[in-house]
Amino acid sequence: SDWSSDVCSSDLEKPSTQPRAAPKEILNDDFSKLRADLWTVMGGTWEVRDGHLTQTEVKAEMCTIVSSVAPPKDFLLKLRYRPLGGNQWKSTGISFDAQGVRDWNSVYASAYADGPKLQVALRRGGQDEYPPGNALKNLPIELNRPHELQVAVRENLVNVFFDGTLQLAYRLPSRPADGKLAIWAFDAITELHQLQVTELPSNMGLAETVGGPLLVEIGR
Repeated sequence: SDWSSDVCSSDLEKPSTQPRAAPKEILNDDFSKLRADLWTVMGGTWEVRDGHLTQTEVKAEMCTIVSSVAPPKDFLLKLRYRPLGGNQWKSTGISFDAQGVRDWNSVYASAYADGPKLQVALRRGGQDEYPPGNALKNLPIELNRPHELQVAVRENLVNVFFDGTLQLAYRLPSRPADGKLAIWAFDAITELHQLQVTELPSNMGLAETVGGPLLVEIGR
């Protein structure tokens, strides 16, 4: 056979699929220090204790650090943290689509003794909304043990996993454009362990409802 046919036959013997590229990493912080290149303190007292960045001021307001990095519209976020206490609400949250601290979408876990929960919340013009229904899940949130909060977002659909289990599937009413990330504690002492943010893997399915099918393309 001639050279061209040899090339063709050798090409046919190659695997037809290439390895899928890993999703692009946007942010990775082990919180062994407060990185001034990544975070701006917008409230509270953030200090390193026992090797972890910790919010140590207990008060009934958002104690917040805001990132210098804006994730893509579709992203996957994993936050490992340990709630240590507080007076009443003992909430730790992560916000995205943040325009300063007046507009954002957020997910938080509250260890409130009379009703611990996982919640999707909305802030518009400084006013907070706490949607009912599938934006809320009553769930035990144990203090003094590590937890992982994972948030996957595709367009307006949010899936929230807590300690590896899908707990919330919710459609946001709107997404403020080009927003940053923020981590906050409300009436809580919170120890941060790791944050990783990547582009949402193209083959990752999200659920419209908890227990429903995982869809790669979002239905309209």
